Amino acid sequence: MSQQPSFERYRDLQRYVGWTDDDGERIRLAAAVVRPSFAALVEDFYQEIDRHPATRQVITGGKKQVARLKQTLTAWLDGLFSGNYDDEYVARHWQAGKKHVEIQLDQVYVASALARLRTGLARALSQRWEGSPDELHAAQASLNKLLDLDLAIIVDAYHVERIAERQHSERLAMLAQMADCVATLVLREDFTICYFSLLAERLTGHAASAAVGCNALNLLLAEEDRPAAAAEITRVFANAATAQYENAIRCQDGSQRWILWSARRLDDFEGRPAVLTVGHDMTARKFADEQIRRKERLAAIGQTVTGLAHESRNALQRSKACLELLALEVEDRPEALDLVRRVLKSQDHLHHLLEEVRTYAAPISPARSECRLDELWRDTWAQLADDRAGRDVRLVEEPHRIDVRVLADGFGIRQVFRNILENAIAACSDPGEVRVRCREATLAGAPAVQISFLDDGPGLNPEQRQRIFEPFYTTKTRGTGLGMAIASRIVEAHNGQIAVGQSETGAEIVVTLPRS
Repeated sequence: MSQQPSFERYRDLQRYVGWTDDDGERIRLAAAVVRPSFAALVEDFYQEIDRHPATRQVITGGKKQVARLKQTLTAWLDGLFSGNYDDEYVARHWQAGKKHVEIQLDQVYVASALARLRTGLARALSQRWEGSPDELHAAQASLNKLLDLDLAIIVDAYHVERIAERQHSERLAMLAQMADCVATLVLREDFTICYFSLLAERLTGHAASAAVGCNALNLLLAEEDRPAAAAEITRVFANAATAQYENAIRCQDGSQRWILWSARRLDDFEGRPAVLTVGHDMTARKFADEQIRRKERLAAIGQTVTGLAHESRNALQRSKACLELLALEVEDRPEALDLVRRVLKSQDHLHHLLEEVRTYAAPISPARSECRLDELWRDTWAQLADDRAGRDVRLVEEPHRIDVRVLADGFGIRQVFRNILENAIAACSDPGEVRVRCREATLAGAPAVQISFLDDGPGLNPEQRQRIFEPFYTTKTRGTGLGMAIASRIVEAHNGQIAVGQSETGAEIVVTLPRS
């Protein structure tokens, strides 16, 4: 389905983590020390798999399959300590990541399993080592580099294969929809609608009886898009040929759809000149393309974070330890001690940034259970007490009579609500209100619940409305720009939707979650 990475790419990763020929030699020497422990490590590995339902379920062939897998893991360990890391080695270890996609193994367990092997190998190495402590430390560092490189190969393969698999599925779904995506409108010279097709009704939610006679630009387009559309229609009325023209239209429920228009002049439509516009609904295609681009970016971020975590974890810990020792040395010098504390605080911020990027890039697999959405947003609001300290901002729940129970990952949805409410609190002036509305909805024809969070701040400008869910986009002086991007990924993992609402006062974020 996808291409394997070049050997040169692996060599580049080796250079990134500082791998040298000395590391390879240390691994070959360590092989003789740890090889007697392989059988026990393999046995422990599969006993642990059998203890967890999420990993046990991927083994469908019983004892015979487990026996084969034990042989495969032993061969993997032999290859790991062979000291020969050529293109065939990279190709074999890439297949491990590909296999995880085929058997639908959650990537979280891959990293955890490798961590368990890492611990076992390190223990075996230290228990049987006969050289000096410095040589043992160097061998352990080389082993960690090698395992980090192997995890990078497996994670990269996993992401690439997942992207290729989803691209294939999304394109099939898009092709299935293309046969039913043409809307037709006829407009007068003053942009009033004189014909509104059945599919136009279905796409926009506006009934033809209500749309006919309305100004099409005011009904369907955002204010900033109207001048360009008006100029294009005027050109067609002047008998100018028109190229295909794409813009977003507003539906009755506040959602957006992307339409690719073609237009031509009609000299006589019911006795008067008009313009015939034919629109192809490109929303699914645009969404699929954006999802593909986002997943490709995530794969790149995930690979980069693997390297960053390796490089920064030890460096941050060492520098923090040194700073804490320095703080003891200068505790009688308040100015110097204050500088040390500020550096420590900056380090904590850097660690937080790294963790946010790692969280954003990590695969999301919701652990669903029955949750009450009202309890989740109330708990989240209570947890934000520090953000509201000294502020006059209150949460107002509009009355609702619907069942707010859904099957969802409570921890993940709390994170979504937290990111939304943090922004809402920051946007409000004192005294301020954040209103919560809840109503019945549908997603793909199935029952759903829609929750709207509306603040009374200045609202969002057109750029913010368009880019609010993009990773690293922020208007704050401090912040990573990942909060709403993470919220979007969590909602999408629940097969839900998150969007900017159409409120004319303040900012409105609308979350729609399926009931099951």
